[in-house]
Amino acid sequence: MFRVIEINMFSKLFLICAFALAVTSQERLKVTLFYEGLCPYCHDFIIQQLYPGFKKLGNALDVDLVSVQHPKNNGSKIEWTCQHGPIECYINKVSACAIHVSDTQSKMMEYINCFLSDFDDDKSKEYEEELAKNCSAGNGLSWDNINSCLDKDVDNILLAYEQRKTKVQPPLEYVPAILFNDKHDIDIEFAARDDFLATACRLFKTKPKACLKTFLKN
Repeated sequence: MFRVIEINMFSKLFLICAFALAVTSQERLKVTLFYEGLCPYCHDFIIQQLYPGFKKLGNALDVDLVSVQHPKNNGSKIEWTCQHGPIECYINKVSACAIHVSDTQSKMMEYINCFLSDFDDDKSKEYEEELAKNCSAGNGLSWDNINSCLDKDVDNILLAYEQRKTKVQPPLEYVPAILFNDKHDIDIEFAARDDFLATACRLFKTKPKACLKTFLKN
């Protein structure tokens, strides 16, 4: 009797370990997006393509959001300039800090979707500040943590973004720029702009369930 129980326990442990291996070995596709906070094409891609794709694929994606701004040394202080002006720099900073303090990818994506959905380049900084606070409250992020990051950490985060941008080959000449698994392929990028979910699914070697459903529909 003891022998039978021992075998059954071993079998259960084997099945548990095999299941854990299957779950943890799920392939992840890294998606890096270089964007600007007031770029309309960036907004369109994030809101209409990336966010809906993430909602279907979840953590099968490794989403990497990198805002683009330009540093200017002013003595001991770093100043930032942005293509669409100072409000865009504020949006980039808040977004960077929200990403920095998010403890899950889902919270990060929900916040960014909320914060960038209300797009209007004529809005004031005060309006963007209120929106930033409301999006944190509605998506499980602490505004105090984001605000602390804005005071202490944001320059270092943006400098790291700048270093990453300069290492991309070929050099980035526009946004949105979309990389898959750290590779910038123009044809794949433009396919992703039109249909992110279908493009991402084609790049998985082992298709997530959401991809199988997508291909069945097509």
